[in-house]
Amino acid sequence: MGEKVLDLLEKLFIEVQEIKKEQKETNSKLNDTNERITKVEMKIENEVIDKINALFDGYKQTYEISRDNIKKLNKLIKKADRNDLKRDIKDVWSDILTMEIKQSDQEDNVNRMAK
Repeated sequence: MGEKVLDLLEKLFIEVQEIKKEQKETNSKLNDTNERITKVEMKIENEVIDKINALFDGYKQTYEISRDNIKKLNKLIKKADRNDLKRDIKDVWSDILTMEIKQSDQEDNVNRMAK
């Protein structure tokens, strides 16, 4: 009977050692996963958020330019003098073209940031 108990204790010891080994491997995998998660979080904080902010700033600029051009256009409609109207229309078209160029530049920036 004493030999059976020793055999059982030996088997139990071996199983406990295997469980400890598996636990170390699992802990190592968890540590690797945590490191990867931390890297992803840092990338989001340092790169993605900056790009989102840049895109939002571009949107605000485009909106403000559009709003200003609409105000200018409304002023033109109210003017009665044809000569002033022609000159002002040229200015608005110039502003609109400038806005389109800026918008195109912003789209290029967005495309570059998206890559």
